Amino acid sequence: MRVIKRVIVTRFIIAIVLSISMVNLAEPSTYISNFLTQEQLGNYMQEDYRLERILDIVYPKVAKDQKECWRRLLLGTVAVESNFLIRYSKRTPNGNGPYQIIGDTIYGVIHSYVSYPLADSKEIGIRKELIAIFEKVTDGRIAWDELVAMDKNQLVALCVEDYDFSALVSLLIYKDAFERNNITQFKSDPLNLAKLWKEFYNTSLGVGTVERFVRRFDSIADIILADKTVT
Repeated sequence: MRVIKRVIVTRFIIAIVLSISMVNLAEPSTYISNFLTQEQLGNYMQEDYRLERILDIVYPKVAKDQKECWRRLLLGTVAVESNFLIRYSKRTPNGNGPYQIIGDTIYGVIHSYVSYPLADSKEIGIRKELIAIFEKVTDGRIAWDELVAMDKNQLVALCVEDYDFSALVSLLIYKDAFERNNITQFKSDPLNLAKLWKEFYNTSLGVGTVERFVRRFDSIADIILADKTVT
């Protein structure tokens, strides 16, 4: 599929650029976590860069401290779902991509949140403010018209191959849930983040636990908190 091919080429280029930037760090050893392998550290750095960029696109007017809460929530989600390892970031029995999102959920974000059926009508509503975000986040690789025409299997493939798309879908899963539950701000301590992940992301249908989220978050705490403060 044309979109998937564009995604693979772009991911390859991004990986090269980020790997070069890692080599140029003044003190590489200070960025090595006691809990992460070199593969995990490289993937963490790429995901952290990706999330900060996506959060600036989705929430341009949100205060810096709340963006940091979102950053920690999403990095914790990757940690618990795939542990920043490529082998757990593919299609698995439990989900797809680094955020391990099931096909029904991906499809639901596109067709029940960004677009949605109107009550007592055959018409489809659209959250217009979100439509352009997909193209911006993926640097023009994925347009809304292409996305909304995809079936579930195509969306799953995209979630596995395009990490920008996967990260955005993960954010929108939380955004949808928070809007429905009137959550406008949240605390960034590991236990609270774990409870949010369990209730709204893994849900009662998932086998994940709050304790596991906290353990995985703790494994990246030395770098996730470095030079990042929440007032």
